[in-house]
Amino acid sequence: KRLVAYIVSPEENIDILTTNLRGFLKQKLPQYMIPNAFVVLDALPLTPNGKIDRRGLPAPDTSRQSGTETFVAPRDSIELQLAQIWSQVLGIQPIGVTDNFFELGGHSLLAVRLVAEIEKVTQKKLPLAALFQFTTIEEIASLLKEREVADNANPNLSPELLPLDADDLRALLTIVAGREGARPRPDSLMVTIRPTGVKPPLFYCANGVGEISTLARYLGEEQPVYFLESGYHVFFKQAKYTKANIKAIAASHVRDILEVYPTGPILLTGYSFGKNVAYEVAKQLQQRGNKVAFLAILDTTGSGQMYRYYLQRIEPALVAIKKELLRGSLVSCARKLSSLLWEVKDNLTVQKSMSSLEGNKGEYLMQGYSGKITLFVTRVARDHRHHIKIRRWLFPLMGWEEHVVDLIRVPGDHKSMVREPHGRVLANRLKTCIDQALAAEADRE
Repeated sequence: KRLVAYIVSPEENIDILTTNLRGFLKQKLPQYMIPNAFVVLDALPLTPNGKIDRRGLPAPDTSRQSGTETFVAPRDSIELQLAQIWSQVLGIQPIGVTDNFFELGGHSLLAVRLVAEIEKVTQKKLPLAALFQFTTIEEIASLLKEREVADNANPNLSPELLPLDADDLRALLTIVAGREGARPRPDSLMVTIRPTGVKPPLFYCANGVGEISTLARYLGEEQPVYFLESGYHVFFKQAKYTKANIKAIAASHVRDILEVYPTGPILLTGYSFGKNVAYEVAKQLQQRGNKVAFLAILDTTGSGQMYRYYLQRIEPALVAIKKELLRGSLVSCARKLSSLLWEVKDNLTVQKSMSSLEGNKGEYLMQGYSGKITLFVTRVARDHRHHIKIRRWLFPLMGWEEHVVDLIRVPGDHKSMVREPHGRVLANRLKTCIDQALAAEADRE
């Protein structure tokens, strides 16, 4: 699919007209909203009812649209190969070696396809991040000629991201490249939501920009906001949400945060699976000696030892006992309940739950951050199962008992809390907590 602009204009010089329009739109719109092609008409086709006849609009010419840029033909076999690949992917010909991939209509999804085709034809690995830095055939050809390019060969790739699997990193960069907003550098996992405001910026880690858009609007123009990629769509669904991956993403975010706001104090929020990365970011910043004035966790659980013990040992046993009761197996139910009670008593007495309960291999546990956490918790829904209600009754801090926690209850459930109408309430309470944290930080200074 391509975004096409149809123009009715008396201007005779179409090249000047389209060049001026493209330059004007670049100043007003993000790159992905700029039309890939401009079609100048004497008049728009109309239906008998006087409406625009969309089916009557001519298809854009897929040949190269002339303009002020000088066409530079391929000069060697590598540039010719790349030009053929670009024409195939973009559906435009001819393509010059100095033409910009994104100005020709390229976007993040086409970038993935383009890189795959380049690797297939040239038998050389090309990191996706390179295409966001080297955007012309001339630049890509030069990169391929220099040496055998490995996925981590880009000299400008953040060293923090090197521990990530090459395919996972490629998928991450593709996702982030498709999000609206500026980034500090091509391989950054941080996207700007609102860069201006009088307050210190809020760095919000979540699974998608849609989980911050409502909050950003109600936080007000005075609050700068940046989105931090959690990696959920790449790691969680593949069961790769490991300690190593979380630490690598967090380290990349720390670098970006300190580049955007090096003086501090730092404001952080983690929502859903973004809580792991936000927590690790706060921990790494604290270890570096940077001031974390505010860390909010939105309705997600912690890694408290008793809480994990309950989830791993007690809750499954209670669910099994309930099934026995429903079957009418009273003897079996009594045996299981007795066994469970003795296990709990033994573990709590000799502190086995504290010493022997470990996370799964490679599992990230939220431990080691000594600052205060502001925990926003939603209500337990009426349709929640009994074991969930029991869990929330026994553990109102949802596994954060081993931290210093301020508990704030907000309306909605886990998904609706960040959207209308509940998102407005959450944003107002978040704003109040941020102001209080900044005031407390100022008093300490």
